[in-house]
Amino acid sequence: MNDLRKKSDPIPNELFFQEAKELLGEGKKVSLYVQGNSMRPFLRNGDKVLLSSASSRRIKKGAIVLARSSMGIVLHRIVRVDANNCLLAGDAHSKQIEKASIADVIGIVVGAHRYGKEIRLNSLHKRFLSFLWRILRPLRGVVFKCCDVFHINKIKK
Repeated sequence: MNDLRKKSDPIPNELFFQEAKELLGEGKKVSLYVQGNSMRPFLRNGDKVLLSSASSRRIKKGAIVLARSSMGIVLHRIVRVDANNCLLAGDAHSKQIEKASIADVIGIVVGAHRYGKEIRLNSLHKRFLSFLWRILRPLRGVVFKCCDVFHINKIKK
């Protein structure tokens, strides 16, 4: 995948997501760059994700989806799903949960790249880490602070 970003005028989010939904509905795949750190540590600001139509894949717990939720349009992980709705949370969030109807899921992440290299989100290793990360949800803030302190100390040396 070509990770070169072209300089252009940004388009409004609403227009972009409407176009993405239409393309996904036609069976095409859509890529976008992650904005923000709510999916840290698995996805980071600037990572490129590839989306597939929500109807072409089973919506299930653990999947990362682009959805219109109670908090706006988000790229978050499904933490609970039933026949009509799903609950979403960013991997970096320890408490915040968004609600979205199944119909409001725009696409499902089927691939990701960081600095031009593939991030294998569906590998056994990443799925295991994701499972552990879900268990550690109440402690995520502490884990991030420890990682930040370790990173700062490493830089000072």
